[in-house]
Amino acid sequence: MTQISPLSLKGEINAHHREAMRAGNELLHHAHACGELLTQVKELLKADKNTTFGNWVEQFIDFSVRSAQCYMKLYKDLGKLSNAQRLRILDSADNISEARRLIAGHIEQAKPEPKSEPQQPTQERPPAVPFIENPDADPPPELEGRIEPEEPVVVPQASVVLDCFDRPVPDHFREAHATAGAIATQARRLDPILREVLSLAEQEGGEFIACAAIEEEIKKIKGRIIGACYGFECPKCEGVVGKPCKFCQSRGWVPVEKKGKLSAADKEYLGID
Repeated sequence: MTQISPLSLKGEINAHHREAMRAGNELLHHAHACGELLTQVKELLKADKNTTFGNWVEQFIDFSVRSAQCYMKLYKDLGKLSNAQRLRILDSADNISEARRLIAGHIEQAKPEPKSEPQQPTQERPPAVPFIENPDADPPPELEGRIEPEEPVVVPQASVVLDCFDRPVPDHFREAHATAGAIATQARRLDPILREVLSLAEQEGGEFIACAAIEEEIKKIKGRIIGACYGFECPKCEGVVGKPCKFCQSRGWVPVEKKGKLSAADKEYLGID
């Protein structure tokens, strides 16, 4: 039996990534396969004291460590679901962000109902404690165990919608972001057309089909379509719709194709490197 090593998996990982980048409805299946193999590589590298997972990805894989982590998280999160739920998401979601939302919905539904606590007799309340500005911070040692809210506060958690920088999309741009998913779906319909043309080119009578040129043009067309999708909140006008702004044409948001036109100040505003 051939022993599995990280290097024996790199070719398959890169191949699945390439398919994920150009696939239609199969995108998530390839992304999931990437995550599974990368998880296996990470486990194998634990025994190698000379190589970290991040360095291995940078040396042998065609995409970034951040993308690798995204694939592995998708694989891990899908592993929390039943086989039927997992296949349903892999077959129906158009992209990883949509798959994350569907996974979160299944996990939320699977949470057990909180048990109602029996009513306790009224007791004398402990002395009041100083106001803590950040309720999420750990309490100082002298206050630990003394912070007792009067009533449990339940904050509804909305599904997180992420932009092209993995930042939450502001609520007033949710509709524009949803349209982006529909636009991207239409762009991916070009993939099966291209595959069919390439298949015909291999048959007798298809010798004069300029495959390379056609493939390049289809990639450009897809890029133009997807590049016009919602990308992120405009850093110039701070996402204010209607405010005079040439960068976003007063829309408040910027299309994906303008990712490469951000200044250092824009990146600082968006909180990205």
